[in-house]
Amino acid sequence: MLNLCVNGRDAMPLGGSLTISTRAAQTSDSTELDLSRGQYVVLSITDTGTGIAPELVDRLFEPFFTSTEQGGGTGLGLAMVHGFINQSGGQISVHSKPGEGSTFLLYLPVSDQPPTPLPVDEKPSEKIGGNEWILLVEDDHLVRSVAKHQLESLGYQVITATDGQQALDLLREGNAVDLLFTDLRMPGMGGRQLAQLASEQCPYLKILFTTGFAGHDDEGDGLQDNTNLIRKPYHRAELAQYLRRVLTQQDNT
Repeated sequence: MLNLCVNGRDAMPLGGSLTISTRAAQTSDSTELDLSRGQYVVLSITDTGTGIAPELVDRLFEPFFTSTEQGGGTGLGLAMVHGFINQSGGQISVHSKPGEGSTFLLYLPVSDQPPTPLPVDEKPSEKIGGNEWILLVEDDHLVRSVAKHQLESLGYQVITATDGQQALDLLREGNAVDLLFTDLRMPGMGGRQLAQLASEQCPYLKILFTTGFAGHDDEGDGLQDNTNLIRKPYHRAELAQYLRRVLTQQDNT
């Protein structure tokens, strides 16, 4: 929702209206999407902005595709949205005309399971934060800002980089860090290549990867269901657990 709302804002440089609504739907309500039979909740996000050219609509969810000016976007925001929706068993559609704004419809399947109460942990709370130095590498400004805030709220000292090369430059400048927290998919140097090069500079550096994509190319590198990979979107408590787990791992050497 945040990614779609930011895109809607950017499409209205002179102002306009951003409308968020929900409704119930049956499979038969939609003929353009290949949805399984059942009930869905449709989340609608509509802006009155500049709209999207017809030849660009079919490419909106391609990773690294962006119609903004250089430096204005990475082309990963909508790809992540598409991944989240598909991972949840839903689908997304776009209706847009140049000069008439855009509407994104997110179809999410209705669960037939009753909500599960969260367990009450009566044990003394374990340490969830720390004071180590973390190098955060994330190309999306919004995601980087939120992650930095979460890390600092847990007590960590944070250095940020917008891409792999900047992260390596920070390490070469002598910035001592305990853990590298990096996105897997970034323009140019990806997270795995960055981790390899960073480990050559700092052999004892701990690594925690993150990604907003479900499966895909991370499976072939032993990262699927790995304790060193946390999937977006993650909660603060989940991030805290992963960080402590990785930071307290014993080196294999």
